[in-house]
Amino acid sequence: MGKWTVEAVAGKAKGVLLGTPNLEVSGCLIDSRQAQGGEMFFALPGEQVDGHDFIEAAWKKGAVLVIAEEDRFKAPNNHQVVPEGKALLLVKSVFTTLQELAKAWRLELGAKVVGVTGSNGKTTTKDMIAAVLSQRFKVYYNKENHNNELGLPMTILNAPFGTEILVLEMGMRGLGEVTALCNIAKPDVGVITNIGTTHLELLLTQERIAQAKWELIEALPEDGLGIINADDLFSVQKAKKDLHSMRFYGLEGVFAEPDLKGSALRPCGPLGTTFDVNYKGEKTTVNLPLPGKHNVLDALAALAVGKVLGVSLAEG
Repeated sequence: MGKWTVEAVAGKAKGVLLGTPNLEVSGCLIDSRQAQGGEMFFALPGEQVDGHDFIEAAWKKGAVLVIAEEDRFKAPNNHQVVPEGKALLLVKSVFTTLQELAKAWRLELGAKVVGVTGSNGKTTTKDMIAAVLSQRFKVYYNKENHNNELGLPMTILNAPFGTEILVLEMGMRGLGEVTALCNIAKPDVGVITNIGTTHLELLLTQERIAQAKWELIEALPEDGLGIINADDLFSVQKAKKDLHSMRFYGLEGVFAEPDLKGSALRPCGPLGTTFDVNYKGEKTTVNLPLPGKHNVLDALAALAVGKVLGVSLAEG
């Protein structure tokens, strides 16, 4: 982050500001122990832990701005003293404010956004996409699997000024959840690794799982681009009915002809895999330090994203 002041945050959040208004904020957190200096601390209420109990701790650790819920401070005997050089922003909902501020920062960054979802391999694919794109661009991406309604907006808010591409993994456990994440992230490119049976107990049919995953592609702008696994039946079926431009990747091209195709897989050392890649006549050989076809498919997805955003196969 950076380039926002406490006063600017208060204006965007439409809250009541107490304390010093001209402090610069850089990044955000919900765990006071992680503060290093200059952050916004979102005092999220919870069933087990309430962030409002750690306001003082967040300031002491270095956070400059605490965002808390105004209802907690309405009682006459519950007045929060704001230390010198710190600020407190009172809002109706900390959770909603977190998401709204993430929307605003995503727009101010002006970065391209790559959304990644799928039943399997999305975290590995997200990391590989970030590695490929980092060869040419300033990239920021979810750490580990911070891919939900808290992790994704926090990732966006922690993206430093100057970020050119955001790579955002999107998790889901039901219909509408990917749509909600896309409303925050506004992706330009959508990657679906596969549509399997994870969360079948929640969505009951694979068709409903496909519907939930495809919310990522439906959220793309008209000129947005889908990156689709040509070896995954449900993904290809959905792609054929969608009006967005698509690029297919795969090994066998079982259900669609891959634009980017991997072939000739062979061992590379004790755990790695070497394979050849062809994208419309542009060829290279990749030495992947991971075993198995599933990891090769993830790497192909990453190379496909790189190609559509301007990274050559040799660079990736």
